[in-house]
Amino acid sequence: MQQAQALYVAHKSNKSQTDIAPTTQNDPIVAEWETLRATSEAKIKNNELMIGELKLQMKRIATLERHNRDLQIRLDTYQQSKGDWEIFRRAFTSDMEELRKGLKELTLDRKK
Repeated sequence: MQQAQALYVAHKSNKSQTDIAPTTQNDPIVAEWETLRATSEAKIKNNELMIGELKLQMKRIATLERHNRDLQIRLDTYQQSKGDWEIFRRAFTSDMEELRKGLKELTLDRKK
């Protein structure tokens, strides 16, 4: 493999020169190296895209987790005697449904 890399580097440095040796141009190791490099670069770019998508999902998970904790705090700290029950119930139920939809969307995205 080191020989292939050395040949590839030599090949790349000689590419700009007009006197490239025919054996270097037609060397099967150089051709194999160039093929490996091209296919590997494509796979690496694809990996980067997948990693980026996973990072976005991780951010979504963190947001949903925070939302869930906030709901638990609201539930724990609600005092019936000091709050308007109907307003609390509507807002809390709506927020719970929003969280459920977010979780469902995230799990559906993972199944694709």
